Amino acid sequence: MRAQTSATGWRRWGRSSGDVYPWAGEIRTVDMYRPGSPTFCPWDRIGAEFALVTDHVQRRNRFAGVGRAEFVERTTRVYDAVNRVHAFREGNGRTQRQWLSDLARGAGYRLVWERGAGVGERSGLPARPPGGSPGPDRDDRRDH
Repeated sequence: MRAQTSATGWRRWGRSSGDVYPWAGEIRTVDMYRPGSPTFCPWDRIGAEFALVTDHVQRRNRFAGVGRAEFVERTTRVYDAVNRVHAFREGNGRTQRQWLSDLARGAGYRLVWERGAGVGERSGLPARPPGGSPGPDRDDRRDH
């Protein structure tokens, strides 16, 4: 499946929490912040900011044909940008992981998401080409 690079496709992934939250997949209409974390996008800029990210991905052919190191770098930057948009009140981490996993599959890679032991949660962004070995873990990525 190709990663959806539109707000409609993004909301589809956000609806995956719909059995828990009736408003799942609805773009938030309030500003959010988490103490000690980077500031999330103001709610009235979500559409424009997400469009910047998806346009970037589209212009780069969804990262198809790039080498592993470049794929990891690009995907890490997209992960950070989408996390800062933080389109939903709940379910952003799950939505981001699914969306980026689809993006990776379309580019010929597989993302391996792991939760580490210890303080907080840890999501890795190692890229693994089909049949290849995993890339380096990124400890600085957290599920928000």
